[in-house]
Amino acid sequence: MLVEFMRSGCYRYLTIKQAWLLFLVGTEVTLWFFLGETIGKMHLVGYKV
Repeated sequence: MLVEFMRSGCYRYLTIKQAWLLFLVGTEVTLWFFLGETIGKMHLVGYKV
């Protein structure tokens, strides 16, 4: 999906508001992923070995 978006050149027609919203949503998804990983391994740094 991202590859299609980049190939078609649609990103050139995004407004600043739309680009900012896409950035914020991407950041939120990334932070939720890292939070889930931290909770899942029960440590902030490293895994129990």
